Amino acid sequence: MTDPFYNDHDPTHPQAIGPVTIGSGEETEVFGPVGNNLEPYTVHFPVNLRYGYTHSDNIIFAQVGAKMGASTWLDYNNRFYVGRQIPFDLPVKVSTVTPGNGQSLKVNQLAENSFGQGIDLITPMQMTMIDNGIANNGQLMRPTLVQKIVDPDGATVFSASPQPLGSPISDNTASQVRDAMYGVVQCGSGRFGPTAALAPELDTSPWAIIAKTGTGQVPQVNGKTRGAEAWLLTQAPYQNPQLTIVAMRENAGEGGSAVGPMVTRTYNDIFSKIMKIPTSPPADPNYCATTGLLQ
Repeated sequence: MTDPFYNDHDPTHPQAIGPVTIGSGEETEVFGPVGNNLEPYTVHFPVNLRYGYTHSDNIIFAQVGAKMGASTWLDYNNRFYVGRQIPFDLPVKVSTVTPGNGQSLKVNQLAENSFGQGIDLITPMQMTMIDNGIANNGQLMRPTLVQKIVDPDGATVFSASPQPLGSPISDNTASQVRDAMYGVVQCGSGRFGPTAALAPELDTSPWAIIAKTGTGQVPQVNGKTRGAEAWLLTQAPYQNPQLTIVAMRENAGEGGSAVGPMVTRTYNDIFSKIMKIPTSPPADPNYCATTGLLQ
């Protein structure tokens, strides 16, 4: 990625989820420099992929996806079971990111797909697989519907065993994605801009929740505009995730503000019964300033 990339993101541009782009074909520093920011309301400053992720910047994801190329991008999708049948106890619709007519992805389709628009058709189960893989240090596990079944006498008649499905990304890459998800809540699309309503919920939670907002635009119906699909991928606690929650609400608008309060209450209900509140802050309070995320 030696050619300059430029970002024309501003508060009026729609945001969309694009976590599959994170691999970027590299297993070292996946959030390295990308280019320069040309936001109309800031000075000119360097931009990296972490900034793009934190602020849900479509342009950064589009350019990184195009630079990555369809072959590598589709390979990472395949590693996370996008386009494949997810092994589960109930039938799951296969997510797709290709035209479906035997044609290859064109550059413009790849660019749109890379920030979660275009011809992406992704299920909540699929996003849960991706979220879990990141929380589990890059290790993908087979999802299960039931952990254990016992008879009336309390004897176990069924117990699910953990089944690894592979390691689509390294633990280092997974750690960097979690850092970026922390930035979303602290100083990104989860705190400022159109999804600012999310901040009072996630940012003040005692459970150190990290997140990725998502806003998937949908076509008009009979000339009428429909609200976007609101997505939110979350994990907690930040330093050692014990639980992931993925929420999607159809035609609800901005991902964070639409489902953030509900997700936060769910964490509170679950963790208040089984966990102690983390006694130390999840990261340096100067995180946003030192990484250049808040400018």
